[in-house]
Amino acid sequence: DVLGDIIQNLAATFVFLDTNWIYRMVTHQTATMLGQTVDQMLGRHFLDVFPGGQAEMDRMHQAVCVEGRTLTSLSSHVPIRLADGTVRDTYWDYTVRPVHDRDGVLLGFTSIGFEVTERVALERAIATRTEDLERANRELKASDRYKDEFLSVISHELKTPLNFIMGFASILGDEVNGPLNEQQRLEVQRIQEGSVRLLELINDLLDMGQMAADKFQLTLTEEPFGDLVHEALLQLRPLAEHRRQQLDADIRIARPLMVDHRRIRQVFSNLVGNAIRFTPEGGRILVRATQQPRGIRVEVFDTGPGIAPEDVGKVFTLFKQLDMSPTRPVGGTGLGLCISKALVEAHGGRIGVDSKPGEGSCFWFELPDAGS
Repeated sequence: DVLGDIIQNLAATFVFLDTNWIYRMVTHQTATMLGQTVDQMLGRHFLDVFPGGQAEMDRMHQAVCVEGRTLTSLSSHVPIRLADGTVRDTYWDYTVRPVHDRDGVLLGFTSIGFEVTERVALERAIATRTEDLERANRELKASDRYKDEFLSVISHELKTPLNFIMGFASILGDEVNGPLNEQQRLEVQRIQEGSVRLLELINDLLDMGQMAADKFQLTLTEEPFGDLVHEALLQLRPLAEHRRQQLDADIRIARPLMVDHRRIRQVFSNLVGNAIRFTPEGGRILVRATQQPRGIRVEVFDTGPGIAPEDVGKVFTLFKQLDMSPTRPVGGTGLGLCISKALVEAHGGRIGVDSKPGEGSCFWFELPDAGS
């Protein structure tokens, strides 16, 4: 009949067992999936077909025969003994339902199941992979923490001998112990310039360590922003003059701003210093600061080589310079712009760059008014 044909062709196991756990109906599909024939299963006890199924049978008996309820089990382990005597570990989702006659007397129960061995294997593989990734992530975090601690310690330790170098270089430069000839003055000047650069790098490393450890704090005060810009330019102008560059400023900010003076000056120095370093000799750098409806905008224009569109998103990345080759014309660790981004965002502002290859660049940042 039609119902029989439908049952026989189910893409699942379907059986009927009586209350003594004897198979009374088995579909061909079921027998095939279990590695047996219908004749081999009919009339046999459940444990003859599944020798290791005592615990599973007890669970089904309690639910269906004693409690009279339907039992659904997911990913149950079912060892199947094949015709050659070997045992295959399989996993099944199955549902067992009680079958009663018209008077409510229990006749037995039906079981319909789907083999999910491949799904279970995949789930376990995913779980193992997830555990491996979580372990690797923990190890990376620990390694990152050790790195931050190392950078912090070594940076502090480097400052001590550097202070000695800078101090004695200053004594030599001031000719406290006697006059220097021109060559000696030049050499002392180079020591001082190298020491200042090294101090900047050490301070950058300390800043990155503080940011990584979430120990970074701002000290906000009301500052005349124009004074802050001119103060920073005063220190940067000799570097521009040394490279025969034109460094101009157009500051149109009248009212003071609530900022961390030292940190925003650091951002400004990073942007202008980069513009000077990456702009060829004889080029021009323009600093423009304008009042906005809800804050200020500072722009640093240069006539350097510009940045390709695919590289624009990389310039604020930690330890990243667009040219990291040993022969790159401009040195540096790539920390400055990353630190600047963190400092501006800590003020509630934003930072970015507009650039085209061959047309120079404009690095900019915006800061909100207090309470904006």
